[in-house]
Amino acid sequence: MNAKINRFTGMFNRVLPLMVILSMLSSSIYAQIIEEQRTDSSLEARPQEQNQLEVTYEDEIKENEVPENILLSVKDNYDEYKINRSHRGSDGSYRIALEKGDEKIFVFYSAAGDFQRIEQEAEDSSINDDWR
Repeated sequence: MNAKINRFTGMFNRVLPLMVILSMLSSSIYAQIIEEQRTDSSLEARPQEQNQLEVTYEDEIKENEVPENILLSVKDNYDEYKINRSHRGSDGSYRIALEKGDEKIFVFYSAAGDFQRIEQEAEDSSINDDWR
């Protein structure tokens, strides 16, 4: 019986350090996973913060400076409109001012040329300053 106890005690003494090491490793791995999730969450928040920054469109550009894929999109989707002005935004995006008779609209594209949105002319909006 003492031999069995001694063998068990010896095995326990060899296994115990391994259990402690595994426990410490699992705690470390868990901490890394939590840190990665926190980092990922903060990275996801950054584009939202960037979207909240106001983009300015002070740089008027010539029509031939607008990327071809944007011009093709404008011509395909707004063929009844005439391009009045084009601007490059402070973030590299584009704003194209279009008009058809008295109707005036702005179409916005990302720097990569992806359509973002359209805005109608509003009487009390500062965006209308570009029509003058």
